[in-house]
Amino acid sequence: MYTLPGEKHIKRVSMMTSLSAISKTLFSKIDADLTTSDVLSALSDFIHPNWITEFINHELEKLNENSSYIPTSSSYSSIEVMNNDLFDLHLGYAKNEDLKKIILLTSSSSDKIIISFCKFGLLYNLYNQQNPYPIDVLDKNKKLSLIKGNHKLNFMEAITIKKYEEIFSHIGSTDNDDIIIVSVTIKEPISFSWEYDAHTLRPIRLVGGGIASRIEHTCKLLGELDAETSVPILETLLHHPMHNVRWEAARSIMMIDFEKGIESLHMLKDDKHIEIRESAHIALTQLNLI
Repeated sequence: MYTLPGEKHIKRVSMMTSLSAISKTLFSKIDADLTTSDVLSALSDFIHPNWITEFINHELEKLNENSSYIPTSSSYSSIEVMNNDLFDLHLGYAKNEDLKKIILLTSSSSDKIIISFCKFGLLYNLYNQQNPYPIDVLDKNKKLSLIKGNHKLNFMEAITIKKYEEIFSHIGSTDNDDIIIVSVTIKEPISFSWEYDAHTLRPIRLVGGGIASRIEHTCKLLGELDAETSVPILETLLHHPMHNVRWEAARSIMMIDFEKGIESLHMLKDDKHIEIRESAHIALTQLNLI
């Protein structure tokens, strides 16, 4: 369930880049006698009331223009070989010992093909999640089923992975050498994946695309900055395809402008996502507005 910001005052965001710039300016005059005007001049950009907001607004607009983002598992180093409108082709490499440390399993939000380039083959587990729908509502009562355990994918052999419903987990190469694979990922609209505990095989959280996650975080920053000039762009994000972005946009608007925040909640009480509808309804009820 999603909640509105609490009543406690939220600390303003500290921009380390600006502090670095100040330090460099002052350091360049270290041999001179600094006056008050010198210090104020060095601080002038930092104390400008709107520059941080303008900077974040610009970044938010750029993030929102990005239409796709395909994260790479941290256990793999990946080289993009081909990228077109239909698919991405990547060459993946991982140290065999790193694959022994995997504690999380994540479904794919796109159909894909994986081809083994390990000379003596690689070992893998293949899991199935029956009916993980709607994909943007996590059901922690569901559990993965093991279809193939400790199975071998021979050199140049391919396996297809169905989005949302199948998870391919590398165990390692048969000769304990490093892993090399080629993966072909079909281009799909941005969606969520489910992340699972590798031990219990239970889903633990939703994982969104990197761009959506960054937009969500940027909305939070703008809310914490009390950035009034950001309200118009935040209002456009109330129509974003990812429900977590829509809610964070409304939440940030509420922090900046209470009246406009109420308008946002009324809009979201008819949202297509059940958790957003319920959260908006609860918030309005708590505020005695319905």
